[in-house]
Amino acid sequence: MLKLIKYELRRNITGIVILLSVILLLQGYFMFSVLTQNKENTAIATALLLITLSVSYFCVFIFGVSFYSKELNSKSSYLTFMTPTSSYSIIGAKLLSTLITGIFFAMILVTFISLDMVMLKDVFPELSIVGDIVDVISQMSGVSMTKIWLQVLLAVIAFLVDFFAIIAMAYMAITLSATWFQNKRFKGVISFILFIAIIRVVNFIGEFVPNLIDEIDSLSDVLITMIPTVIYLSVVIIFAVIASAKLLDKKVSL
Repeated sequence: MLKLIKYELRRNITGIVILLSVILLLQGYFMFSVLTQNKENTAIATALLLITLSVSYFCVFIFGVSFYSKELNSKSSYLTFMTPTSSYSIIGAKLLSTLITGIFFAMILVTFISLDMVMLKDVFPELSIVGDIVDVISQMSGVSMTKIWLQVLLAVIAFLVDFFAIIAMAYMAITLSATWFQNKRFKGVISFILFIAIIRVVNFIGEFVPNLIDEIDSLSDVLITMIPTVIYLSVVIIFAVIASAKLLDKKVSL
């Protein structure tokens, strides 16, 4: 599977390099604006970096899904799905390569955000007042900054798990479209409709997942709170992978 993961990463290298170049250019623009103490350009650069944070994960999603869809709907699929490698390994490699790409960009963005916050405080000391105001508000409301950061951590973990599950469900929708509706027109539209339907079903069932802890006061509370959701989404991911692999083995016509 390691070779398959490397192969998938090489296929996405052009898109990865372009996206990374955009992030580096925006980071350079931000650093230049801060060092020259240009508040207007700093604000613009900050907004652009925040937008890039969202767009980058959308791009990672596109990288992971588009090639899979193209393979199933073109003759190039012979090169992948007719090899002795199992369908489970092929789909697993695609999912893991997408996850690795997502983690890579997450590490870069977290590093830049941490660096940017330090630079802002050093160059614009007046911004420290914002932090003091947040501290006062948190004290008045009885919510500690520790709890706020733990909730942020919880949100980040939930986002990453959801992101991986969404990709697995997208693969399942594409596979269903390429197998059940392989001779139909507008398979792309059908894939999208199936994807939305699967998401809605998964979200509906997810509403019944219990919340073990209402008040989060420690890191252990964060981890405990995540357990039911992680288990549920892990089941969704496993089911999506197994269903996709079974369909590829039994019904795909290339």
